[in-house]
Amino acid sequence: MAQGGGHGPGGGPQHGWGAGPAERPRSADLGRRFAARLIDCVIVQAVSMVALVPLLAVLMVAGSALPDGPLSEGAGLGSFAALFFAIWWGYEVLFLPKWGATPGKRVMGLRVVPLRGAEPLLSTRAAAVRGLFWAGPLLFGWSPWVNLVSGLYWIADIGWAVKDRPDRQALHDKAAGTRVVEEV
Repeated sequence: MAQGGGHGPGGGPQHGWGAGPAERPRSADLGRRFAARLIDCVIVQAVSMVALVPLLAVLMVAGSALPDGPLSEGAGLGSFAALFFAIWWGYEVLFLPKWGATPGKRVMGLRVVPLRGAEPLLSTRAAAVRGLFWAGPLLFGWSPWVNLVSGLYWIADIGWAVKDRPDRQALHDKAAGTRVVEEV
């Protein structure tokens, strides 16, 4: 059977990867992207809180065993920052290469796709780079001043998507060569 009329491999609907420019999927609405990120934040924060309890216990035991007393505040905050980074980064790397979307994006009908190429899903490398540029500032959450700079980075990251046309790429999308599209 001939493939034509906007159908993809196997005769199914064209999802946008490998499609010509006229058949390219529509870039995701920024409001839906924001809602998806909020859903993901709730999920990641819940996982983080569950992981935080054992980390606190380890830090307290390790701190009380030191001859000089408990661990410094910086070590504790650095551990929390590393934990939050690892969870956010792992969340992106776990879901994007396998399903093309995090749970929040799935709920909102969005997908993360490669900017170029015919593959429907991101490579693990692309997901890792995207996750690093999104969650990387969490590694600097150990200091209020550095945390402020991280917040400014996130504003710039998200703000970039507001002005970027036609793909509405945030900085983390630019770094990974990805874009967020509406699911067809």
